[in-house]
Amino acid sequence: MKSQSIRRKLLLFVLLIFAVCVPVSAETLVAGGPIIMDKTWNLAGSPYILNGSIVVGFDATLTIEAGVEVKLNPALGLTIGSLDFGDGTLV
Repeated sequence: MKSQSIRRKLLLFVLLIFAVCVPVSAETLVAGGPIIMDKTWNLAGSPYILNGSIVVGFDATLTIEAGVEVKLNPALGLTIGSLDFGDGTLV
């Protein structure tokens, strides 16, 4: 009985160490369409996976922080400003 309790505590300790030491990678799915408000894509949400073409317009700013990975299908695009959506900014 006592050895089972020790094994459980040891297992919990190992799982805790594993959870703290192993980085967890998140991913953010981005639907296509216009970005009409300022947005920041940060490292915590990386990689950002585009499911459709994006247009940054309506004077909005898309800030992509250093180290962020953006994935998109070659048939898709990321456009900054357009005749239909006005000016946009990429930082």
